[in-house]
Amino acid sequence: MPRFASSWFPLIAVLMLAGVAANAAPIEFKDHGKPVTTLESAEISKKFGARSVKVLDPHENAEISFSGVPLIAVLDAVFGAKWKEAEEIVFRCADGYKASATTSRIKEHKGWLATSREGRPTFTITGHNPKPSEIVVGPLYLIWDSLNDAEIRAEGERGWPYQIVAIELTSFAELYPGLALPKTLASASVKKGFAHFRKYCLHCHALNGQGGKVGPELNYPVSITEYYREPWLAKWIQTPSKIREGTSMPIVLPQDAEGNRIAREIIVYLKAMSKNKTY
Repeated sequence: MPRFASSWFPLIAVLMLAGVAANAAPIEFKDHGKPVTTLESAEISKKFGARSVKVLDPHENAEISFSGVPLIAVLDAVFGAKWKEAEEIVFRCADGYKASATTSRIKEHKGWLATSREGRPTFTITGHNPKPSEIVVGPLYLIWDSLNDAEIRAEGERGWPYQIVAIELTSFAELYPGLALPKTLASASVKKGFAHFRKYCLHCHALNGQGGKVGPELNYPVSITEYYREPWLAKWIQTPSKIREGTSMPIVLPQDAEGNRIAREIIVYLKAMSKNKTY
Protein backbone atom coordinates (compact mmCIF):
# COMPACT_ATOMS: atom_id res chain seq x y z
CA MET A 1 0.00 0.00 0.00
CA PRO A 2 1.43 3.38 -0.96
CA ARG A 3 2.74 5.77 1.64
CA PHE A 4 2.14 9.48 1.23
CA ALA A 5 5.67 10.58 0.44
CA SER A 6 5.82 12.72 -2.68
CA SER A 7 4.68 16.07 -4.00
CA TRP A 8 1.75 14.44 -5.81
CA PHE A 9 -0.21 13.57 -2.68
CA PRO A 10 -0.25 17.09 -1.23
CA LEU A 11 -1.41 18.34 -4.64
CA ILE A 12 -4.31 15.87 -4.76
CA ALA A 13 -5.23 16.59 -1.14
CA VAL A 14 -5.24 20.35 -1.77
CA LEU A 15 -7.44 19.91 -4.83
CA MET A 16 -9.98 17.87 -2.87
CA LEU A 17 -10.02 20.26 0.08
CA ALA A 18 -10.59 23.10 -2.37
CA GLY A 19 -13.61 21.29 -3.80
CA VAL A 20 -11.82 20.22 -6.97
CA ALA A 21 -12.30 16.56 -7.85
CA ALA A 22 -9.23 14.35 -7.70
CA ASN A 23 -10.18 13.09 -11.16
CA ALA A 24 -8.87 16.38 -12.56
CA ALA A 25 -5.35 14.94 -12.26
CA PRO A 26 -3.77 13.63 -15.49
CA ILE A 27 -2.99 9.94 -16.04
CA GLU A 28 0.03 9.10 -18.21
CA PHE A 29 0.11 5.99 -20.39
CA LYS A 30 3.50 4.64 -21.51
CA ASP A 31 4.79 1.74 -23.59
CA HIS A 32 8.17 0.57 -22.24
CA GLY A 33 9.01 4.12 -21.17
CA LYS A 34 7.69 5.85 -24.29
CA PRO A 35 4.69 8.20 -23.83
CA VAL A 36 1.51 7.05 -25.58
CA THR A 37 -1.15 9.47 -24.33
CA THR A 38 -2.39 11.38 -21.30
CA LEU A 39 -5.99 11.30 -20.08
CA GLU A 40 -7.72 12.79 -17.07
CA SER A 41 -9.69 10.29 -15.03
CA ALA A 42 -12.88 12.32 -15.62
CA GLU A 43 -12.22 11.85 -19.33
CA ILE A 44 -11.66 8.11 -18.78
CA SER A 45 -14.91 7.90 -16.84
CA LYS A 46 -16.88 9.61 -19.61
CA LYS A 47 -15.17 7.93 -22.56
CA PHE A 48 -15.57 4.40 -21.27
CA GLY A 49 -18.96 4.78 -19.63
CA ALA A 50 -18.25 4.43 -15.91
CA ARG A 51 -20.75 2.27 -14.05
CA SER A 52 -21.44 1.18 -10.51
CA VAL A 53 -19.16 -1.61 -9.27
CA LYS A 54 -19.52 -3.18 -5.82
CA VAL A 55 -16.48 -4.91 -4.31
CA LEU A 56 -15.29 -6.17 -0.95
CA ASP A 57 -12.65 -3.54 -0.35
CA PRO A 58 -9.65 -5.11 1.45
CA HIS A 59 -8.59 -1.85 3.08
CA GLU A 60 -11.96 -1.26 4.75
CA ASN A 61 -12.92 -4.94 4.83
CA ALA A 62 -16.40 -3.89 3.77
CA GLU A 63 -18.58 -3.90 0.67
CA ILE A 64 -18.19 -0.59 -1.16
CA SER A 65 -19.67 0.71 -4.39
CA PHE A 66 -17.41 2.66 -6.72
CA SER A 67 -17.91 4.20 -10.12
CA GLY A 68 -15.42 2.66 -12.52
CA VAL A 69 -14.54 1.44 -15.99
CA PRO A 70 -13.28 -2.01 -17.06
CA LEU A 71 -9.48 -2.11 -16.96
CA ILE A 72 -9.27 -4.23 -20.12
CA ALA A 73 -11.41 -1.73 -22.07
CA VAL A 74 -8.98 1.08 -21.22
CA LEU A 75 -5.91 -1.02 -22.09
CA ASP A 76 -7.47 -2.09 -25.41
CA ALA A 77 -8.28 1.49 -26.37
CA VAL A 78 -4.92 2.97 -25.39
CA PHE A 79 -2.49 0.21 -26.34
CA GLY A 80 -4.43 -2.04 -28.74
CA ALA A 81 -3.25 -5.65 -28.80
CA LYS A 82 0.23 -4.66 -27.60
CA TRP A 83 -0.74 -4.82 -23.93
CA LYS A 84 -1.54 -8.53 -24.25
CA GLU A 85 2.00 -9.18 -25.47
CA ALA A 86 3.62 -7.34 -22.56
CA GLU A 87 4.66 -9.30 -19.47
CA GLU A 88 3.66 -6.69 -16.92
CA ILE A 89 1.42 -3.69 -16.48
CA VAL A 90 2.82 -1.17 -13.99
CA PHE A 91 0.58 1.15 -12.01
CA ARG A 92 2.58 4.10 -10.69
CA CYS A 93 1.13 6.00 -7.77
CA ALA A 94 1.33 9.62 -6.71
CA ASP A 95 3.84 8.95 -3.92
CA GLY A 96 6.25 7.00 -6.12
CA TYR A 97 4.93 3.57 -5.11
CA LYS A 98 4.49 1.19 -8.03
CA ALA A 99 2.42 -1.97 -8.27
CA SER A 100 2.46 -4.38 -11.16
CA ALA A 101 0.15 -7.05 -12.49
CA THR A 102 0.95 -9.72 -15.03
CA THR A 103 -1.06 -9.59 -18.23
CA SER A 104 -2.31 -13.11 -17.47
CA ARG A 105 -3.77 -11.90 -14.16
CA ILE A 106 -5.57 -9.07 -15.93
CA LYS A 107 -6.99 -11.47 -18.52
CA GLU A 108 -8.12 -14.01 -15.91
CA HIS A 109 -9.68 -11.68 -13.32
CA LYS A 110 -12.09 -8.75 -13.60
CA GLY A 111 -10.48 -5.43 -12.75
CA TRP A 112 -11.79 -1.88 -12.89
CA LEU A 113 -10.26 1.56 -12.69
CA ALA A 114 -12.42 3.30 -10.11
CA THR A 115 -12.85 7.03 -10.67
CA SER A 116 -15.05 7.91 -7.68
CA ARG A 117 -16.73 6.41 -4.65
CA GLU A 118 -20.50 6.29 -4.56
CA GLY A 119 -22.25 7.81 -1.56
CA ARG A 120 -19.25 9.84 -0.39
CA PRO A 121 -18.42 13.41 -1.48
CA THR A 122 -14.69 12.70 -1.59
CA PHE A 123 -12.88 9.87 -3.37
CA THR A 124 -11.55 8.26 -0.20
CA ILE A 125 -11.49 5.03 1.73
CA THR A 126 -11.05 4.48 5.45
CA GLY A 127 -7.73 2.86 6.25
CA HIS A 128 -7.04 1.13 9.57
CA ASN A 129 -3.24 0.96 9.78
CA PRO A 130 -2.29 1.84 12.44
CA LYS A 131 -5.59 3.60 13.25
CA PRO A 132 -8.69 4.64 11.27
CA SER A 133 -7.98 7.46 8.83
CA GLU A 134 -9.35 8.74 5.55
CA ILE A 135 -7.13 7.96 2.56
CA VAL A 136 -7.41 9.80 -0.74
CA VAL A 137 -7.45 7.13 -3.49
CA GLY A 138 -7.97 9.30 -6.58
CA PRO A 139 -7.35 10.02 -9.33
CA LEU A 140 -7.61 6.26 -10.08
CA TYR A 141 -7.96 3.23 -7.81
CA LEU A 142 -7.49 -0.30 -9.19
CA ILE A 143 -10.21 -2.58 -7.80
CA TRP A 144 -11.08 -6.23 -8.45
CA ASP A 145 -14.15 -8.49 -8.42
CA SER A 146 -13.44 -9.66 -4.88
CA LEU A 147 -17.08 -10.50 -4.13
CA ASN A 148 -17.20 -13.20 -6.80
CA ASP A 149 -13.53 -14.19 -7.08
CA ALA A 150 -12.21 -16.24 -4.13
CA GLU A 151 -8.61 -16.10 -5.38
CA ILE A 152 -8.64 -12.31 -5.48
CA ARG A 153 -10.37 -12.14 -2.11
CA ALA A 154 -7.71 -14.34 -0.49
CA GLU A 155 -4.94 -11.98 -1.61
CA GLY A 156 -6.10 -9.14 0.62
CA GLU A 157 -4.65 -5.71 -0.19
CA ARG A 158 -2.13 -7.02 -2.72
CA GLY A 159 -2.78 -5.64 -6.18
CA TRP A 160 -5.11 -2.79 -5.13
CA PRO A 161 -2.96 0.32 -5.80
CA TYR A 162 -4.53 3.74 -5.39
CA GLN A 163 -3.59 7.31 -6.33
CA ILE A 164 -2.64 5.94 -9.76
CA VAL A 165 -1.08 8.62 -11.98
CA ALA A 166 0.55 6.45 -14.68
CA ILE A 167 -0.03 3.09 -16.37
CA GLU A 168 2.82 1.51 -18.31
CA LEU A 169 3.56 -1.62 -20.34
CA THR A 170 6.85 -3.23 -19.34
CA SER A 171 8.65 -6.53 -18.85
CA PHE A 172 9.61 -8.18 -15.59
CA ALA A 173 13.31 -7.76 -16.45
CA GLU A 174 12.81 -4.02 -16.95
CA LEU A 175 10.82 -3.68 -13.76
CA TYR A 176 13.03 -5.87 -11.54
CA PRO A 177 16.36 -6.53 -13.27
CA GLY A 178 17.85 -7.89 -10.05
CA LEU A 179 15.22 -10.63 -9.90
CA ALA A 180 15.37 -11.66 -13.55
CA LEU A 181 16.60 -15.20 -14.05
CA PRO A 182 19.95 -15.61 -15.83
CA LYS A 183 19.68 -18.13 -18.65
CA THR A 184 22.16 -20.42 -16.89
CA LEU A 185 19.77 -20.70 -13.92
CA ALA A 186 16.44 -20.77 -15.74
CA SER A 187 15.61 -24.48 -15.56
CA ALA A 188 11.98 -25.60 -15.62
CA SER A 189 11.94 -26.18 -11.84
CA VAL A 190 13.49 -22.79 -11.12
CA LYS A 191 10.93 -21.09 -13.38
CA LYS A 192 8.15 -22.77 -11.40
CA GLY A 193 9.59 -21.46 -8.16
CA PHE A 194 10.02 -18.03 -9.67
CA ALA A 195 6.34 -17.93 -10.68
CA HIS A 196 5.32 -18.80 -7.11
CA PHE A 197 7.70 -16.21 -5.64
CA ARG A 198 6.32 -13.60 -8.03
CA LYS A 199 2.77 -14.38 -6.90
CA TYR A 200 3.15 -14.97 -3.17
CA CYS A 201 6.34 -13.30 -1.93
CA LEU A 202 7.40 -10.33 -4.05
CA HIS A 203 4.78 -8.02 -2.58
CA CYS A 204 6.59 -8.08 0.78
CA HIS A 205 10.13 -9.33 0.14
CA ALA A 206 13.06 -8.13 -1.96
CA LEU A 207 15.86 -10.05 -3.64
CA ASN A 208 19.01 -8.16 -4.61
CA GLY A 209 17.42 -4.98 -3.30
CA GLN A 210 14.36 -5.15 -5.55
CA GLY A 211 10.80 -6.01 -4.60
CA GLY A 212 8.72 -5.40 -1.49
CA LYS A 213 9.95 -3.58 1.59
CA VAL A 214 7.59 -5.02 4.21
CA GLY A 215 9.66 -8.11 4.98
CA PRO A 216 13.44 -8.65 4.96
CA GLU A 217 15.71 -8.91 1.92
CA LEU A 218 16.11 -12.62 1.12
CA ASN A 219 19.21 -12.86 -1.06
CA TYR A 220 21.81 -10.16 -0.32
CA PRO A 221 24.37 -10.32 1.13
CA VAL A 222 23.46 -13.82 2.36
CA SER A 223 20.62 -15.89 0.94
CA ILE A 224 18.00 -17.16 3.35
CA THR A 225 18.69 -20.63 1.93
CA GLU A 226 22.24 -20.40 3.29
CA TYR A 227 21.26 -20.03 6.94
CA TYR A 228 17.93 -21.91 7.15
CA ARG A 229 17.71 -25.66 6.78
CA GLU A 230 15.35 -26.53 3.95
CA PRO A 231 12.70 -28.50 5.91
CA TRP A 232 12.27 -25.64 8.41
CA LEU A 233 12.35 -23.00 5.68
CA ALA A 234 9.56 -24.83 3.82
CA LYS A 235 7.47 -24.91 7.02
CA TRP A 236 8.19 -21.23 7.61
CA ILE A 237 7.09 -20.26 4.08
CA GLN A 238 3.90 -22.32 4.30
CA THR A 239 2.83 -21.67 7.91
CA PRO A 240 5.02 -19.02 9.61
CA SER A 241 2.86 -18.85 12.74
CA LYS A 242 3.75 -22.49 13.54
CA ILE A 243 7.44 -21.54 13.61
CA ARG A 244 7.36 -18.17 15.35
CA GLU A 245 4.64 -16.93 17.70
CA GLY A 246 3.50 -13.39 16.96
CA THR A 247 5.08 -13.18 13.51
CA SER A 248 3.66 -10.54 11.18
CA MET A 249 4.24 -12.77 8.15
CA PRO A 250 0.81 -13.86 6.86
CA ILE A 251 -0.22 -17.32 5.71
CA VAL A 252 -0.55 -17.07 1.92
CA LEU A 253 -0.15 -20.72 0.84
CA PRO A 254 -2.68 -23.56 1.07
CA GLN A 255 -2.36 -25.54 4.29
CA ASP A 256 -2.07 -28.90 2.58
CA ALA A 257 0.28 -30.96 0.42
CA GLU A 258 -0.15 -28.50 -2.44
CA GLY A 259 1.05 -25.65 -0.24
CA ASN A 260 4.08 -27.67 0.85
CA ARG A 261 4.94 -28.36 -2.78
CA ILE A 262 4.72 -24.65 -3.62
CA ALA A 263 6.94 -23.76 -0.65
CA ARG A 264 9.61 -26.24 -1.77
CA GLU A 265 9.47 -24.94 -5.34
CA ILE A 266 9.98 -21.40 -4.03
CA ILE A 267 13.08 -22.67 -2.24
CA VAL A 268 14.41 -24.07 -5.54
CA TYR A 269 14.18 -20.57 -7.00
CA LEU A 270 15.78 -18.97 -3.92
CA LYS A 271 18.67 -21.44 -4.09
CA ALA A 272 19.23 -20.57 -7.74
CA MET A 273 19.17 -16.85 -6.96
CA SER A 274 21.75 -17.38 -4.19
CA LYS A 275 24.19 -17.89 -7.06
CA ASN A 276 23.15 -14.58 -8.59
CA LYS A 277 23.77 -11.92 -5.94
CA THR A 278 23.73 -8.34 -7.21
CA TYR A 279 22.79 -5.10 -5.52
